[in-house]
Amino acid sequence: MKNIIITTCLLFWSNIFYAQCGSKAHTNNKNGAWLSCEKSVNPNPGRADSHWVLYNLGYVYSIGATRFWNYNVSGKTEKGMKNIAMDYSENGTTWHEAATFQSNQAPGNNNYTGEDGPYLN
Repeated sequence: MKNIIITTCLLFWSNIFYAQCGSKAHTNNKNGAWLSCEKSVNPNPGRADSHWVLYNLGYVYSIGATRFWNYNVSGKTEKGMKNIAMDYSENGTTWHEAATFQSNQAPGNNNYTGEDGPYLN
């Protein structure tokens, strides 16, 4: 399982945002999944080259509860993420760690509903 850094500009939600359409269940079809194959330079210069996702929300939001879905392709769930760090920046230059945690391996079935991530206050 890979390490992933969720490097986020302006990471503060007060509204509820959903990354999945419909139910919380996640497909186990590889065409409905996102996979980072190669490590690359992280936008946060304090982090090494890694697998990362950058969300630029364009506004400052307050975030509380989080939920994560791991790589759920049947027979390939070992490609998922394990060690996760969440960083945030209000200007894209100065970065702060919001949380670190370990995610569970997905089961590779259509009933997978992800898992709760850290509560970010």
